[in-house]
Amino acid sequence: MAGKYKFTTTADDGVRIYVDGNLIINKWVNQPPTTYSADITLTAGEHDVKMEYFENTGGAVAKLFWEIIDEAPAPIPAAGVFLAQYFNNITLSGTSVVQQNEPAINFDWGDDGSPDPLIGADNFSARYVKNDNFEAGTYEFKVTADDGVRVYIDNVLILDKWIDQAATTYTVSKDITAGMHEVKVEYYEKTGGAVLQFGYLKTGSLPPPPPPTGDYQGYYWNAGNGSSPTIPTTAANLVRNDAEINFDWDGVSPDAAINADHFIARWKARKTFEAANYRFTMVSDDGIRVYLDNVMILDQWNDHAPTTYTVDKAVTAGEHDIEVEYYENSGGAVAKFSYAKIDTPPSGDFFVAEYFDNISLSGIAKIIRQELSINFNWGNGSPDPAIPNDHFSARFGKTETIEAGTYEFTVTADDGIRLFIDGQLVIDKWIDQPPTTYKVTKSMTAGLHVIKLEYYENGGGATIVYSSKKI
Repeated sequence: MAGKYKFTTTADDGVRIYVDGNLIINKWVNQPPTTYSADITLTAGEHDVKMEYFENTGGAVAKLFWEIIDEAPAPIPAAGVFLAQYFNNITLSGTSVVQQNEPAINFDWGDDGSPDPLIGADNFSARYVKNDNFEAGTYEFKVTADDGVRVYIDNVLILDKWIDQAATTYTVSKDITAGMHEVKVEYYEKTGGAVLQFGYLKTGSLPPPPPPTGDYQGYYWNAGNGSSPTIPTTAANLVRNDAEINFDWDGVSPDAAINADHFIARWKARKTFEAANYRFTMVSDDGIRVYLDNVMILDQWNDHAPTTYTVDKAVTAGEHDIEVEYYENSGGAVAKFSYAKIDTPPSGDFFVAEYFDNISLSGIAKIIRQELSINFNWGNGSPDPAIPNDHFSARFGKTETIEAGTYEFTVTADDGIRLFIDGQLVIDKWIDQPPTTYKVTKSMTAGLHVIKLEYYENGGGATIVYSSKKI
């Protein structure tokens, strides 16, 4: 470990102490038992320590020991380069043997090579940390590894493949805000070939921020000749704030810049909800689609006369994103959207559960209901007759008041499972598997926290169990 060390020797008679060939104590004299010390700053890694001693007459004493008295602060990676630490074990434990800057992570050490002569060809690990200045956008992170690899952005795990494997490539897309961000890659090599390659690039721009609470950000396009048009990807012909979506244009266009027929609109807003069941009401002529937190809850993307639709949905407390899409083909033009609380959930904790008839949590949930706990072993069955016995998925969410402390979160699943705490992915085992238990420990502040689980069942038995406890 790097830091300042104190070397202490006691001798009768003469003594000399060397560190890395440098003489730090020189008492080459006849003397009774006498103690001397010297302080020296050392880097992490191996160092040569040598003691020379002579005994003339009488008593004979020779003692030497050393201790760290001031640990060096952890190194801070420089912008634009990776600070690399290499360990002679596969667990990143203890003091790194080699520490150096790497301009890039692009290594193929083969079967017999290693990052440094001080590092073994097998059973080593490495950690790379870099601070980089990002533009705002969507980035693709790509890594190839033989064997295990983990990737973190700002200490949030975005890829976890900590397994023995042949050289395998993985990609992850992530939205990044503008500014400095920490990129960290952890790697281990067990035996055989040793490969680690990592890079990232910007693939798109971030969507515009949501409008202020209370307003709908409206985007209008002169487009959409015919039924079921595609939403344009070009810039809107008109962007404005609408206090509400409550329009009956009756042959008049939304604005002088927009046609009376053949136009498309999209509205976005972030609204604050109480925990309750809500009724969402839509009236449209022609097509309309509605999303809550990017999940479609209504799809009537077709030509029709003014028609009213309602959807009931349980919503957790807090902020939620609303998006409404609309098109007008010809004739009358009506677009109205509203929601209202229809009842308050029972007191006590509960999860809002959404069940899907696919394994990708896509489309509109077939069943939405409250679950007091997540402790299900459906065997070869399913959560509901409307859900198939195989090839289904579920999302469970709740906002929970938690005391400050350290908590152990435990999940058991057959098949895939993901656990998010306050939006941070803490368990990611989105794989086919028999019933398997995973645990994670996390420090929690006092107050409200959002717990979310995602689950899928592919085939065979179906199990999901969740619990948490303060430790």
